[in-house]
Amino acid sequence: MTKFKSAAANRLLTAAGTQDVLEAVRTIAAALLRETECPPTDLVTIAARLNAKLSAADIFGSGELRRSGGDYEIVYAADLSVPRRRFTIAHELAHVVIDQTGPNAPRTGQELERLCDLIAVELLMPERIFRAHLPAELHMADVFALATRFQTSLVATAHRCAELARSTVFEVVNEKLTWSCGPLRRSAALRDEDLMEHMRRAASGQSALTVLYLNDDSSIRPVRVEYHAFGNTGRALFLLTNTSMSEAERVLQAHAG
Repeated sequence: MTKFKSAAANRLLTAAGTQDVLEAVRTIAAALLRETECPPTDLVTIAARLNAKLSAADIFGSGELRRSGGDYEIVYAADLSVPRRRFTIAHELAHVVIDQTGPNAPRTGQELERLCDLIAVELLMPERIFRAHLPAELHMADVFALATRFQTSLVATAHRCAELARSTVFEVVNEKLTWSCGPLRRSAALRDEDLMEHMRRAASGQSALTVLYLNDDSSIRPVRVEYHAFGNTGRALFLLTNTSMSEAERVLQAHAG
């Protein structure tokens, strides 16, 4: 678990009345989301509550926060995709939240940026609401559908699914794992030869659903493996979910041959 020690983290803890940073993030986001449409989150309403104006411009980078007294202007690059634009706005709104915690609020720092990312995720995909939209049995198609519903990027949505559904997601580019999150992210299971063979297939443009018996560093168990290749780009997204023996047999029978 990440340890937060910055002045920004302390301000969030004080504002939320808790000793846990993640709980503070949820509490602060919930207050901003009260009576706000979601999904997708109505960022315009939240910005108005924080005295922040939103505008597009031809700027370097994805976005910036401009301050004028107690008013704020969030300027985002005009050419951003909808998910990237929404994340940029939510991130800058988090800066506004911290700026409003009192005089001399921190405005720079690696941990500050991480905290703003966490708030942005909670604003765009609130845990309580996102859980309500998670199916009992998560599949790759659900990740795509959730990304559309919440107007978030596929990668950010996959990360949220991994966090809340106890699944593992990772990306492969040209047969190499570029990032992973979820219970198996550091496991030897991700170096399993059978799984690596499917990584090679995905990199060649194939998509599939199967079950593999992977060693997760404690025991060998059936894992439902589903992957989606993005054409012939060499890039693919994987979703791994622990499954029962009965479901494993059902999946394997359905996709035999």
